[in-house]
Amino acid sequence: MSDLAVDIHDLSFSYDQIPVLEHVSLQIPEGEFVGLVGPNGGGKSTLIRIILGLLHASSGTLRVLGAHPRKARRKIGYVPQYPAFDRDFPITVEQLVLMGRLNGIWGGYNAHDREIALQAMRETEVAGLKGRVIGSLSGGQLQRVLVARALACEPRMLLLDEPTSNIDQRVESEIFDLLKQLNERMTVIVVSHDIAFISAYVKRVACLSGTLVCHETDAISGDDIRDLYGEDVRQVHHAH
Repeated sequence: MSDLAVDIHDLSFSYDQIPVLEHVSLQIPEGEFVGLVGPNGGGKSTLIRIILGLLHASSGTLRVLGAHPRKARRKIGYVPQYPAFDRDFPITVEQLVLMGRLNGIWGGYNAHDREIALQAMRETEVAGLKGRVIGSLSGGQLQRVLVARALACEPRMLLLDEPTSNIDQRVESEIFDLLKQLNERMTVIVVSHDIAFISAYVKRVACLSGTLVCHETDAISGDDIRDLYGEDVRQVHHAH
């Protein structure tokens, strides 16, 4: 077993010959909680898709959980930036979480699948909602359900792309408290715009705007933020 959850060396990626990522290197040990921040268009979601094996780097090397990204994909729980489905679709919370048990083989869910899904719902505190249709959920409830779906695959690593972009600050804190608990047994990588907020939770912040620079959370300065976003950004301290 590799000691690194993610091992990236000199990685570059372009869309139609337009550079998006240039010479990115990043090593994330297993068990770390890392925040990935940067401006819109800086390449954050692109890097996540490369780690998932959905996009292929133009150059450089990448190992995920000691393997090629496509081979590691089933060991990764993924929470997308915005649900890639119609919330009016008549599917229940339990049915959505069970989708995390799909392995590409046609067939129904067995008792073990249902028990794993139920445990994921309990851990994310949505078991009481399992019979509800997803269209009736609040934004915070839906995010918890999406985390439960990611946990249902029994991952070694959790990737979340802007998991709290459409929910209020109280629910945002609850979601990150949950992620902190999950980090006790798995690697967590979360994409966020709120560098001040996530600094209270993550161990390191990877600042990405075409190229990447990592900082310990207590070493981030106003100059670092200005360099990243290209303008002054007001920092707000969140006490926890």
